[in-house]
Amino acid sequence: MPAHRERIVERVSNLLARGGYARSQAPLGNAASRSSASRISSTSLISCEAVFEPTEWKSVYRVVLGKSPAKAPKLQEMIRVVAQLGGYVNRRRDDPPGPQTVWLGLQRLHDINLCWLTFGPGTRANGAGLV
Repeated sequence: MPAHRERIVERVSNLLARGGYARSQAPLGNAASRSSASRISSTSLISCEAVFEPTEWKSVYRVVLGKSPAKAPKLQEMIRVVAQLGGYVNRRRDDPPGPQTVWLGLQRLHDINLCWLTFGPGTRANGAGLV
């Protein structure tokens, strides 16, 4: 696993451990157990910069939503944005994104961030006549 992915996994693991995240043991047919199993209570309060580098969240936010926020979004919002890159359809009545859509989104995040760092705002290649 590349070093940047190891850092992300480590930061998310530490964050989840501090938030007391635990999966419910109730059967999946119970609607209350599904929401409690996928809920991370602290994600609505924590800035996404606790997990993502500034270039990571800024580039993905800009690509997915088409705008740049004035300040870092909350982690809960950023997880949904990353999941959209993995195929999650962000509708009002949908369940939270699952691990597969988040994982696929993180892979796309890496690609977008690499392009942002190479060709994005503030780079020497930006506007240097590259075709």
